[in-house]
Amino acid sequence: MTKRGFTLIEIMVAVTIFSMVALVATGAVLTANRVNRRVQAIKLVTDNLHFVLENMAYNIKNYEIRRCLNQANGNIVVGSAGNENCGFGQDGNGGEGLFLKNDANEYVVYAFRPTAGETYGSVRFAKGSGGSINLTTDLDDQITLESVEITGLRFYVDGNQTAQNEAAAPRVSVVISARVVDPRNPVEFTLQTTISD
Repeated sequence: MTKRGFTLIEIMVAVTIFSMVALVATGAVLTANRVNRRVQAIKLVTDNLHFVLENMAYNIKNYEIRRCLNQANGNIVVGSAGNENCGFGQDGNGGEGLFLKNDANEYVVYAFRPTAGETYGSVRFAKGSGGSINLTTDLDDQITLESVEITGLRFYVDGNQTAQNEAAAPRVSVVISARVVDPRNPVEFTLQTTISD
């Protein structure tokens, strides 16, 4: 009985088959890793935007005066600010900020502040009482993460109580567009919600 080993051709075929299987497996692992990074980026944005929207919903339900704001509003004297509708049906443009006030002249303001020289920015927040608030300088608290770029924020207020219609349930619609700061896995989307009493 003679001992026989593998021939050179058999070894070459085995190495080639092993290399092809390893190449396919490596490609699958890299694809799974890329998909995982994209899913994590989407989760980061949605978690942060859900936090922002929950914060807004809580305050919208607890403050009586609601009005849309634009950077052109400049200073707002808190004591004299009243309800103002800016729904889809009026001018259709809404506002880039939202002013909320209660009977004790405590206020909350949310606004979009663009980053200098860019098309994106962040959601800013201010809370205080009395006096006045400047929309361009007083919104110091950022409530969105640095890794989430806000590309748009609009508020629409409709159904504010008036003398003619005391039974109306005020509604505030919020439309927020965002993207993740990751050049390899760009993720962009828009969320919209309507909050009412």
